[in-house]
Amino acid sequence: MDFLNVGPWELVLVLLIAILVAGPKRMVEIARTLGHYSRQLRDLSREFTTALQAEVQAAEDEAEATSVNLREVQRDLEDVLSGEPRRDRDVESGAPASPDTRPGAEADAGAGPEGEEDA
Repeated sequence: MDFLNVGPWELVLVLLIAILVAGPKRMVEIARTLGHYSRQLRDLSREFTTALQAEVQAAEDEAEATSVNLREVQRDLEDVLSGEPRRDRDVESGAPASPDTRPGAEADAGAGPEGEEDA
């Protein structure tokens, strides 16, 4: 078990030297303080990780929305370049839009076969 390239026997040696230098009564206070700072460091690490994951998720969501918009633009460009009339599509699925949700559907509703309005 190596922690920061310090093996178990090296750790025991460091603790023995610390007890000789600080004394056994002071070692309890030092250990308590080290435990407190260790807990604060873990909490900060967890908070940082959570915030970073939230930012990554937000960036992924934005990239997905941009991808959907780019696919729609690509389809529109393909339609224009091929000379076909524009097909109205549902953005998410690529399926044709229902007649009542198409842009300009209200204007087309009263038009007859020749483009004239019914009387």
